[in-house]
Amino acid sequence: MAVQRIGMRIIKSALAVFLCLMLNLFRSGEGIVFYSCIAAVLCIQKDVSSSTTVACNRLIGTLHGGLIGLLGLLVIQNTAIKEMEVLRYLFISVMIVVVIYTTLLIKQGQVSYFACVVFLSICVSHGLDENPFLFAWNRILDTCIGILVALFVNRMALPFHRASKRLYLFDLETLLDENKQLDRYALIKLKHFRERGGALACYCNELPRFAALSHLHFPTAHPIICLHGAFAYDQMQRRYLFGNRIAACAVQEILTVLDAADCFTFSLKQDLLYVSYAFPSDASAIYIKQLHHLPDVVFVEGEVREAPFLLVKIGSKEELEAALVKLDALLAKHHVRGVIERWEDRYVLAIMDEKSTLNYYVRKYCEQMRYEETIAFTMNGEGQIDAHRHYVRREEPLRTYLRRLFHDVRRRKS
Repeated sequence: MAVQRIGMRIIKSALAVFLCLMLNLFRSGEGIVFYSCIAAVLCIQKDVSSSTTVACNRLIGTLHGGLIGLLGLLVIQNTAIKEMEVLRYLFISVMIVVVIYTTLLIKQGQVSYFACVVFLSICVSHGLDENPFLFAWNRILDTCIGILVALFVNRMALPFHRASKRLYLFDLETLLDENKQLDRYALIKLKHFRERGGALACYCNELPRFAALSHLHFPTAHPIICLHGAFAYDQMQRRYLFGNRIAACAVQEILTVLDAADCFTFSLKQDLLYVSYAFPSDASAIYIKQLHHLPDVVFVEGEVREAPFLLVKIGSKEELEAALVKLDALLAKHHVRGVIERWEDRYVLAIMDEKSTLNYYVRKYCEQMRYEETIAFTMNGEGQIDAHRHYVRREEPLRTYLRRLFHDVRRRKS
């Protein structure tokens, strides 16, 4: 994919230069095609949005620097500055201050460089020409031609493979930097995946981590899958989705085996997430505090709600492993499953319906949108997506994939 993207940018740059040269033929050599070509190459960026941003900055800077350059030429041509080289250079230097300061006044400081380049090319290189105003006009026109050509070429649908039938699945951990914030480099690559037509989805197996980041906007097309598929959260519609409820009788039997302390149940009612708990300990208090970041959540103390879709128990690894062994027959009887996840210096046992899995949501997304390929990126490289009929699977650590430049992994067809 990276090879194709860079290759497309090279081809588009060459095509933009060619179009600028051809357009210059129709102008009978009145302009300087060099400036058109430079503007075109500069504005051909890695994606359409970046190209549009650079083009707008270049256009604003060109117009701004060109207009001030014209004013500078009027002063130079109609005063004694024209005959005194030192004064002319001093005047041009002072006008640079004007160019930069005015860009700040109009809150366009990012175009200062372009404006200064255009101003200097007009006043320094051609300030003493017989008709410098014609050059200034052609300089602006040439740059605008290059910008328009670049925008046109960058939006062209050149023939290359589009992944419109592909679903990319990411572990939320792989999108975070060292400060546990969204990694900018990863987001840029996600943007590339999306621009090529692929759909994005992500999952998070640690509920407190998802709670802390739920206010951030993830560039995904599908709801975020949480806690091994226990539920999903749609950021666009601000609502929770869940697979299957746990029967009330199953919850009561499970709680008779587990100590009720440090137990939580999660249920949904009227688009609100209800978190119920009893006998909170210090560990539960920390857990509850982190869950407060979840949107649209209601906490209920001293009550276990009926038919939840998730039951959570906090404890040590040994304690939870022993509890999972005791619950083995009971979980099989009620068709539920248990998953142990690390949480800070403790562990969490999450109990949910056996049908509420990561695969359940991925299969649902594929069926709804008719994706032909699912590519899962995991931190440790271990596959967490089963191969489904009619769908292709590929797995690879995201950070390894992003930093392996110009390499495309071979497909493994199921």
